[in-house]
Amino acid sequence: MQNNKSIAIYHHLNKGGALVYVQNITQELKKLGYDVTTYRPIIRNNDSKNKIINLLKVIKYDIYDLVIENYQIAKKIQKLNPTYTLVFPSNYTQAPSILFFLNKKTTFYIFTESKREYYEPTSFNYSNYKKRLFRLFSQPIKWIDFLTTLHTKNIIPISSYSQHILFTIYKKCSPIILKPGIREIKPKYISKTNTSTFLSIGILSKLKGHHYSATILNNSQLKHKFTFYVVGNKTLESNILFDILQKFNFIKVLPNLTNKQISNLIIKSSTYLSNQENEPFGLATLEAINNRIMILGKNDAGISEIVKSGLSGFLYPNNLKLATKFITFYGNQNKNNYYQTCIMDWKYTAINLLQILSHK
Repeated sequence: MQNNKSIAIYHHLNKGGALVYVQNITQELKKLGYDVTTYRPIIRNNDSKNKIINLLKVIKYDIYDLVIENYQIAKKIQKLNPTYTLVFPSNYTQAPSILFFLNKKTTFYIFTESKREYYEPTSFNYSNYKKRLFRLFSQPIKWIDFLTTLHTKNIIPISSYSQHILFTIYKKCSPIILKPGIREIKPKYISKTNTSTFLSIGILSKLKGHHYSATILNNSQLKHKFTFYVVGNKTLESNILFDILQKFNFIKVLPNLTNKQISNLIIKSSTYLSNQENEPFGLATLEAINNRIMILGKNDAGISEIVKSGLSGFLYPNNLKLATKFITFYGNQNKNNYYQTCIMDWKYTAINLLQILSHK
């Protein structure tokens, strides 16, 4: 028998914005009186020193073992018979293979982004032969994502940019968008002393734009001594990115900070640099706005859906010379004058989600 207030949530995520989305939605749905059950496959670490063996283990797990595990989880969800099943992405295949085994009518795939290493070119590429080899041998992982998305009936993107990508790559349409954690408010005027402290948050990956921000700051003509804090957990490419960032003496890289430490750093900073590549919706940018910090970033992908240029921040074209002029001008102001245009409100997001589910 179906419980009218039961929801099953599936994800296969490590730390990051998508996992924050899952955790906050789960918490708010429970507060609204829903019986929420979360399912997650085992995250396996491959610790073999032989890189070829490691590669084969990863591919075997992504393509075979994970599909079997997802099938078993799907049977548990079917036995539970929830009103709705929310499927969030997988770090491995993006669109999880569990979507093949669930009730299409009551299952909703929350689409954050494409499997970017396959579908999106990046302007800053330092891939080595090992990555190219992995990409060649792991093509079936891409096809699991592609075919699973095609197979899925109900898809909810998290931004207009995600909606565009969904159609461009997967040829799927979705008229509905559920922006995570955001509620627009009447603009509030803010005048804040410029402390010459810049901040960027995100895993230490080329896609997060830390190197782009560092290059802009290095080329700028700022009058006062400044510091650029880069906060992000390590990835497989972190060592390369560390070597690049360490060339700049004004950068402090701070990996593995707690949420409280990050929040304190956001409050102390005067300017947030949002220069990530093709990111549909940056929760770190939203948190900066929520903490009333001015945003400077390139007008790319989904950032313009969060930052209202000329109000909560200023967006420049994806051009280093123009970006440098923006940073120089605003970085030399004694005070940053701008507006807060939205706040983080996960309850508002959860209520919107329930409205979407009930009208499907």
